[in-house]
Amino acid sequence: MPSVFLANVQSLDNKLDDLRGRLLSHRELRNCCVLCFTETWLTESIPDHAVQPEGFTIHRADRTKMSGKKRGGGVCFLVNNSWCTNVEIIARNCTPDLEYLLIKCRPFSIIKFADDTTVVGLISNDDETAYREEVRLLAEWCQENNLSLNISKTKEMVLDFRRQDAVHPPIHIGGGAVERVSSFRLLGVTLSANLKSSEHTAAVTKKAHQRLHFLRRLKKARVSTNVLTSFYRCTVESILTGSVASWYGSCTAQDKKALQRVVKTAQRITGSPLPAITDIYSTRCLRKTKNILKDPSHPALALFTVLPSGKRLRTIHSRTTRLRNSFYPSAIRLFNNQ
Repeated sequence: MPSVFLANVQSLDNKLDDLRGRLLSHRELRNCCVLCFTETWLTESIPDHAVQPEGFTIHRADRTKMSGKKRGGGVCFLVNNSWCTNVEIIARNCTPDLEYLLIKCRPFSIIKFADDTTVVGLISNDDETAYREEVRLLAEWCQENNLSLNISKTKEMVLDFRRQDAVHPPIHIGGGAVERVSSFRLLGVTLSANLKSSEHTAAVTKKAHQRLHFLRRLKKARVSTNVLTSFYRCTVESILTGSVASWYGSCTAQDKKALQRVVKTAQRITGSPLPAITDIYSTRCLRKTKNILKDPSHPALALFTVLPSGKRLRTIHSRTTRLRNSFYPSAIRLFNNQ
């Protein structure tokens, strides 16, 4: 909610040094959206910059010769520039009987924090100019919008499948070098530089085994099978199948066995059949494919070309197993084989 500070200053010009000192020492006052002062005693002879603290824009309704007021009076608003810069004066008046100042503010959205923000760059012919320029522009935008980039939590991952190792200079933001990692977690999925899912599979399997402990406790409490199954679907299966369409296709046979082992253990505990991870993966891939085909504005729609028969999709040519096991080729194969 916007914060407003109201005070009767009785000569703003004389209180300006005190106001500037309080703005520096009091964060609540410095972050206030609007400072409203009455009895400013300002006249036309005093310019705006003389009574305008740094970071604020002043809007005034001063006493004038035409107002018929010889002493006191005057109203002003100091609008915080970090909250709003689009301010329109609707009406103002300063007479012996009535003083008012009406302004219209259109504040821009204030982003308190932005999590899981990524910059993706395609490097061709070892030319990183555009990528590094985009990182620089992002850092400048954050600074202009009062967002501080935490360099210690900022990571860079390079995907390079060339046989010859190349030297990649680190990215610098604010004078500090960004740490380069071989994997990082994005939206609940652990991404690896080799585009394999083994690290993510190990993480979700470990977490799912921990949740099985609570499933066993419910079993000992003689909870019904329906409740056990619902608990498994909510707390265990949701972990195993989070964004499964994006990573399950690149899993090795060993990874798939580890995932299915958790399902079999839960199946013995609940005493009821549970869907296999492979079946869930196929269902979600088909559902996503159908949603893409129904959405003409989807950016990936061009990859799903319908053949003249109208029943099958054109297969995406892939020279590597890595591409063949990714989502789009796998989804098209599942759609054609249904």
